Amino acid sequence: MAQTKIVLVDLDEEYLSALEKCFIKEFKHTAELSVITDEAYLKKHFSSPQTIDILLINEALYTQEFAKHNIAHLFILTENRPDPHGADPLLGSMVYKYTSVNELLGYVINRSGISGVTDIHTGVTKLVSVFSPMGGTGQTTVAAGLCAVLSRNFRRVLYVGLDGLQSFGFLLSGNQQLVGIDKTLVAKSPYAYDKVKPLIVSELFDILPPLVPSLASLGLSNEHMRHLIYKIKESGDYDFIVIDCPKDFTADTVQVMADSDQNVFVTLQDALSIGKLKSLFASIDYSDDSRFVLVCNRFNKKEENALAGLSAELGLMPEYIDEDPSMDPRQSEKLALVQGLQKLGQAFL
Repeated sequence: MAQTKIVLVDLDEEYLSALEKCFIKEFKHTAELSVITDEAYLKKHFSSPQTIDILLINEALYTQEFAKHNIAHLFILTENRPDPHGADPLLGSMVYKYTSVNELLGYVINRSGISGVTDIHTGVTKLVSVFSPMGGTGQTTVAAGLCAVLSRNFRRVLYVGLDGLQSFGFLLSGNQQLVGIDKTLVAKSPYAYDKVKPLIVSELFDILPPLVPSLASLGLSNEHMRHLIYKIKESGDYDFIVIDCPKDFTADTVQVMADSDQNVFVTLQDALSIGKLKSLFASIDYSDDSRFVLVCNRFNKKEENALAGLSAELGLMPEYIDEDPSMDPRQSEKLALVQGLQKLGQAFL
């Protein structure tokens, strides 16, 4: 089972020693606990992307740079009693540093929902593919939204885009690209993940940056990308790898679906979209219906819903995401609050 990652940061070694003992007693062997009391080491440690379940850090050491990392629960230790009505929610939970260590631990457990007996990471990575039989359905938005919801439910999530021409860079806050690893991928190196891991970007969820130029121009195919995904899965570093499938329904796409634990099919409600969806289901084996999830995106209750008849025929109950012009895949925090996406995410928890 993958361990819960906890990091305690303060320059007061005596204070952290007492806090560390309290956390060790609670979490025993279920957590990977790191204690940082040196400011130079703190900067070095966070110079590369970090995925952390619980971070407690002195307010004098906290900067907005930490927002670049995937931190599920942030607690800022303050030496001034915080105003419970004035705390900025964007800074996480302000915690009075000189609260008793047992009371502070209880507060962290209550706010995070994570304790020594909480099994949030199974150590088994699930592959979830997201595919649409036609363009313009918001496939990438649904994939990114699913990642955001799962991440907000304390899961470690990696987004991987498999289009030959990778144009999902807009999901990143910067202009990061996956460079210098094409030879490693072409060779299907057993160390492919070790080479790629430092390049993974931590936003609300982790993202494998796009390869530029196209896969084909680098001598790569989806076969090489699948090898990388398998190596990441073997590591157990993630609870979910969400695969944004290529737009074409090819043998490569079919293989991704076959390898995935669950497949999400995104459609619209109009007759043309449902006709394409029907052709897709005529081409695959969906006898194990537990592996397939139908999502009707941009749903409008006032318009005819052509999906209703097909879903009854297939025996699959679809999830509906209401039409919302403000849905933007670049705004993960807002996507995580979309009701339809939240309901979709619950199907995987």
